[in-house]
Amino acid sequence: MSRWSFASVLPIVFVSWIILTSHTVIFGFYYAEFNSLTAPQPTEKTSPYEIAVSALLAILFVLCYSLAMFTDPGAAAVQTSDITPSNASSLMMSQSATETKKNGSARFCKWCHCYKPDRAHHCRMCKTCILKMDHHCPWVSNCIGYRNHKYFHLLVFYATASCIWNLPRMFHLVHVVEEEEMSTFLRFCVILGVVMTSFMTMVLMPFIFFHMWLLVNNTTTIEFCEKSTKGEKYASRYNVGVYGNLCAVLGPNPLLWLVPIPNSPGDGRTFDTTDAMSMTDSLNSEAAKRTSSDLSSGQLEESGMKPEITGGKGALV
Repeated sequence: MSRWSFASVLPIVFVSWIILTSHTVIFGFYYAEFNSLTAPQPTEKTSPYEIAVSALLAILFVLCYSLAMFTDPGAAAVQTSDITPSNASSLMMSQSATETKKNGSARFCKWCHCYKPDRAHHCRMCKTCILKMDHHCPWVSNCIGYRNHKYFHLLVFYATASCIWNLPRMFHLVHVVEEEEMSTFLRFCVILGVVMTSFMTMVLMPFIFFHMWLLVNNTTTIEFCEKSTKGEKYASRYNVGVYGNLCAVLGPNPLLWLVPIPNSPGDGRTFDTTDAMSMTDSLNSEAAKRTSSDLSSGQLEESGMKPEITGGKGALV
């Protein structure tokens, strides 16, 4: 089944219908009709602040949804016959890769005939290897990878924020529906909007907590599932601290974390690892010790003191 087929479009149609229905209810009934029906005094009407927040969340939600759907997640390589399993190891060494097969050889995709960089996986739906593949999301009919990973996280965030913001107003609208005279069709639309918003809130809450956990641990859904399937205690080799993990996906500037722009660092092929950071710290520590030792020896020579080996141990006399 290809990425764009009748079956793959159905989830998008369903999500679009939910977005359209729920926001039609909140804007068409709560912010428009509700004001004219139940708030004769200007002070009792909904404030422009409420309308602006709802509109902003809706715009960001739809924008992130579109970006996650239509942004290329990033292909690992073009299909070529020049790369074989035998020479893929040289590419692995040139890109400082750390992930290998069980036998220690380089990761090679037999379908794409390309070397797979760290965190890249082959997607049979998209028919290519995706850089830093998180998962194939049927709700956007696209892989979530290096280039649209940020958009996906912002999509989940703004969808949840929009539901949480609109849900109290939806319940207030139900109370209005019980008291005001309106047609059966309008009453049905309001109840449908309330039910869908409540359902989406319950679904999105555990979903956003799970992906926030993945984000702060700098791991992907595939990496988490691989460890869980093997029954291993999970510890991501790419965990470089909460702030570093957030910057790795949302960008280096915290002021732009919630802005849907492409500012994720790197190239999607090489990543900072915990082992690399530990090795760097160890090398820096050893270099500092050697520098300190060299300085001490230099000071001793300047003062005329020389080390003397006595009984296999160094003693200063």
